[in-house]
Amino acid sequence: MESIVTDVRVALRQLGRSRGFAAVAIITIALGIGANTAIFSVVNALLLRPPAGVNGFDGLVAIFTSDYSGPAYGSSSMPDVLDFQAGTSALEGVAAYTVAPVVLSDPARGQEAELALGQTVTGNYFDILRVRMALGRGFTADEGRPGGPPVIVLEHSFWQTQLGADPGVIGTTIRLAGVPFTVIGVTPPDFKGLLPAVAPSFFVSLAGNQTVGAFDVDQRGDRGLFVVGRLAGGASIEQVREQLGTVARGLVERYPDNWTDVNDQPRRVTVLAAREAVVPPQVRGPAMAFAAVLMAVVAAVLLICCANIANLLLVRATARQREINVRAALGAGRGRIVRQLLTESLVLAVCGAALGIALAWAGTRALANLELPLPINVRINVTPDLTVLAFTVLVAVGAGLVFGLAPALLATRRSLAAGARESTARSDFSGRKLGLRGVLAGAQVTVAFVLLILAGLLVRSLLSAQSMDPGFRTTGMLFIQLAQDENTSERPARLAFHRELRERLLAVPGVQGVSYTEWVPLVGGSRSSFAIEGYRPGPTEDMELNSTEVGPGYFDAMGVPLLAGREFTEADGPEAPRVAIVNEAFVRRYLGRANPVGHRLSRGGPDSPFNIEIVGLARDGKYRTLAEEPLPFVWLASDQNASGYIAFVVHASGALGPVSEAVRRISAEIAPDVAITSLVTAGQHLAFALMPQRAGALLLGLFGALGLALATLGIYGVMAFAVSRRAREIGVRLAVGAQPRDVVRMVVRQGMTVAAAGAIAGLAIAAGVSRLLEFLLFGIRPLDAPTFIVVSAIVTAVTLLANWLPARKTASVNPLSALRDE
Repeated sequence: MESIVTDVRVALRQLGRSRGFAAVAIITIALGIGANTAIFSVVNALLLRPPAGVNGFDGLVAIFTSDYSGPAYGSSSMPDVLDFQAGTSALEGVAAYTVAPVVLSDPARGQEAELALGQTVTGNYFDILRVRMALGRGFTADEGRPGGPPVIVLEHSFWQTQLGADPGVIGTTIRLAGVPFTVIGVTPPDFKGLLPAVAPSFFVSLAGNQTVGAFDVDQRGDRGLFVVGRLAGGASIEQVREQLGTVARGLVERYPDNWTDVNDQPRRVTVLAAREAVVPPQVRGPAMAFAAVLMAVVAAVLLICCANIANLLLVRATARQREINVRAALGAGRGRIVRQLLTESLVLAVCGAALGIALAWAGTRALANLELPLPINVRINVTPDLTVLAFTVLVAVGAGLVFGLAPALLATRRSLAAGARESTARSDFSGRKLGLRGVLAGAQVTVAFVLLILAGLLVRSLLSAQSMDPGFRTTGMLFIQLAQDENTSERPARLAFHRELRERLLAVPGVQGVSYTEWVPLVGGSRSSFAIEGYRPGPTEDMELNSTEVGPGYFDAMGVPLLAGREFTEADGPEAPRVAIVNEAFVRRYLGRANPVGHRLSRGGPDSPFNIEIVGLARDGKYRTLAEEPLPFVWLASDQNASGYIAFVVHASGALGPVSEAVRRISAEIAPDVAITSLVTAGQHLAFALMPQRAGALLLGLFGALGLALATLGIYGVMAFAVSRRAREIGVRLAVGAQPRDVVRMVVRQGMTVAAAGAIAGLAIAAGVSRLLEFLLFGIRPLDAPTFIVVSAIVTAVTLLANWLPARKTASVNPLSALRDE
């Protein structure tokens, strides 16, 4: 231990004598380790860290019922949950929960209408999770039964921001969906539920409070519950799986309609440890793959940093060759000298890690405070925890060994006798052959090349997506998302509000078209079961089609051309015959003819009457994502349904700012209890739809540029050192008549050979790695020729400059001065 302390003290003294070198090395390491720590903090928060505030998390299991279309990880109904509870002794209890968006509006408190995201939960939810309340209590058994009193548990942050952290809040009331709820508890500060990133503002009882959410707890076919159970003492997950398998087989026999999927197969129950379901299993694979790509990117940046530091240490070892020889002459063995040099490397790594953690902390704080353009509150705790700190320490030690070991071994390879016979100028650190330094510089170019290719592909994809026709008008458009409680407002009142707001907005100067829709394209949508008159589906064909509800004038306002038939009009009201409009993909898939007008549909299954007439044919467009192929789509008349959650689309000429202000003013005048959750232009809407691609392009572009800058500095440093070691040779060449351009050509050729080897390796690796981004690319292929050509040109130009600068400087030196200095 004493010798280690001595090594650290000597290392600090040595680095103190080379403060410039130490500063450059520490900053370089901090950039690499900071990037790795920041990205791992996000990955840890979203994919690895168990939900905070839950006690005994390892004793929980997640329970899934297979979906109607076949996938294993579907949701369950409340009757199913009760059967799960009754049918297994291996579980101490079973709880369920689902999300509930609700409009908050309390004029008595001066609260304007706003959309809040809560959760409806079973009465035993907090007991199963063993959550200890900050104030009050959780639900009782009576409050969890149908018809129970309207009570609510508030999330801690909501209690602080909306109610001023009032300690006397227990027993007061708060209005949800126009209904007063009595506050019985406040959750602990760190508890945000079990869904990652989606922070609820409140919790209400699922069975006792049907005013919040539209979930029918009595219907076995009304699925949408996430289910969690707690293992009984001594029970195993295998026992739970066996017992719930028996329950599932019994449910198939008793309720074949509800427990048979589209493939006419029995539904299945899947049980996972809760830790395996922190991220929903159906998206865990893609999420882990994307996380792996991000971690690989920042690891590549750290690799470039390590290569740079290794080169710096090689140069420093050259200057210390005499010192090392003296140590050896005084009796120090090679292992002892290597340990001392490695200690210096580890000290640099630890100092760089400390600075890197500070940079990562600042970056994650900025990310946590980032407000996304979403109608719900999304909170991610990305503050580095003990897991992240352990990861950082591991990375720092690994980096210190990686960039320190090779220089230490190379510096001590020669014996004292060999070192005494040869001058430092003719040691293994000669510039004639770049050796290890060249390999490191080439590796930097390789990694930077791969990062730039990936960033270039995403940038090209963004440009392609921005020029892509989404199938609707993208200029002079406003999209306004509204939230109006379905459960507390009658359908005639909702319909009257929609129509009045449309009429008032049409009267605003500059407005040319207004309509409303259940879903704006590219933000989601719904699927409904349809049957098509005259079309017989296959035995296992999925007839759940993408659909939405739209109001009069929708296609005109959105700039979607109708190829046949007519628009929806105000005559298509609640009492009128039901009508629909379909797209070209629908016709190609199901009708095989150009004009579908007059055909009839049924909604709800093959046994429903064909009472929906197709009155129009619309051009194909993009409905869920910009990358999708044309898919069948059905528009229904909104006035015949009048959903509570709806969006208005406004087409206007001129400035959109006054129109936005008019929208807010008119909506508040007509219905102050309706919340405007989003008001954006079509350009902002498309930008949000491309957010994953933009984030990927930004991150990869940033890390790629950083990698190229570090690689450039590495090449420059290698070549500057190499030509300095060949000063005498170059001086002789110039003295005997060589032209400066010949010297420049010779040096640049040597450096570009290294850069070219690195670029060729990078080209091969990028060709394979680019396929991992295929799911994020629009309109281009992973092997996009323009991207590879442009990046190759950039890397060539930058590395050429990095080689030319030291060559030009050396070639301009007076030969006699070079010989005299040598």
